[in-house]
Amino acid sequence: MPESPEDLLRHPVVAVDIEVAGLEWEEVDEATRHYLLARFPDQEGRESIRNRLALVRGLGRVVAIGVWNVDQDAGAVLAHGSGNRWQEFEPWPGTRVWRGNEREILEQFWGWCTKWGTIVTYNGRSYDGPVLMTRSAMLGIAPTRMLAGYRYSLREHCDLMEVLHFQGRRGRPTASTTGAGVSASSRRRARWTAPRSPRRPARAATTRSPSTVCGIPGPPRTSSAGSRPP
Repeated sequence: MPESPEDLLRHPVVAVDIEVAGLEWEEVDEATRHYLLARFPDQEGRESIRNRLALVRGLGRVVAIGVWNVDQDAGAVLAHGSGNRWQEFEPWPGTRVWRGNEREILEQFWGWCTKWGTIVTYNGRSYDGPVLMTRSAMLGIAPTRMLAGYRYSLREHCDLMEVLHFQGRRGRPTASTTGAGVSASSRRRARWTAPRSPRRPARAATTRSPSTVCGIPGPPRTSSAGSRPP
């Protein structure tokens, strides 16, 4: 029988989101600056990258980490500042704020991780997790969990963006569907385009569907003869 969503997660389930502030352009070493500028042929692009360093892995400081314990209906924010002490966040009961520098924020976060079950993020496997691990490595802090591990298991890390796209099985929007640089008539004709993938051997009819892996009910799969697999 298909696994239920409850069986796919470990408790306590904790949602995590981060905020990153890019370094000043003058703080970036000369070799990295040259590499970034060489990727843009036009002056406008070269100017824009200076203000988007937070999106370049390793060139943005972690200034805040928000966590919400779904099981306890309580949360906290680790924020950049001074004091190294907890304060109640009165506008939202059950929430506390702790302030420190980036190293202290990351040390607090990795200490908590060992007590959590499933971590839930949105695009965390591609951004939040790698950023947290990269910045920790740069500061000599050892992560206590792998946040970019096996993609098809939700027990350690549930990335909702991947779940909602069925781990890449569902097409992502193209330039035509987003309307970037196309006319209104073209947008009306736009359709979702599935990503191309190399040819693979045909799978057995009993292979679990992406909906089963994600714990989301979906239509039953059938074999080539039209019968439902056991």
